[in-house]
Amino acid sequence: MISNFSQLIICEAFADDASKHSDGQQASSFTSFIPLILITAVFYFLVIRPQQKKNKEHQQKLKILSRGDEIITTGGIIGTVVNTPPEGDYIIIEIAKDVKVKLNRLYVADFVTNNSSVQEKKSEKKHKTKNDVEGKHSDKSDEK
Repeated sequence: MISNFSQLIICEAFADDASKHSDGQQASSFTSFIPLILITAVFYFLVIRPQQKKNKEHQQKLKILSRGDEIITTGGIIGTVVNTPPEGDYIIIEIAKDVKVKLNRLYVADFVTNNSSVQEKKSEKKHKTKNDVEGKHSDKSDEK
């Protein structure tokens, strides 16, 4: 009789211990995913997001590509844009005097000079020098 009673108590003790163990195991499995989640977040903000921004800027530059822009192709050829048809994926670039090449827009790797950005920089420079001159005049008038 005593042995049956002791077996009953021992079984209940093991059952109680197993329920505590399973809750702890669930908590530890969740905490083991935290580093994986953090690594994914860091990878996204350090690699994926900047690359998406860069691609978006490149696509915008390709849209405003105009005559006179100097570009570098993915093959390393530097040329000047001669013609950009409004429709179609191709542009015509001049790589030497009287040597024109038809190029797919996807193969434009970089921009040496972009006329629109050059014009923006010139206007910013004029604006800055204008403000500097006005600032100097106002400083002299304040001193008097």
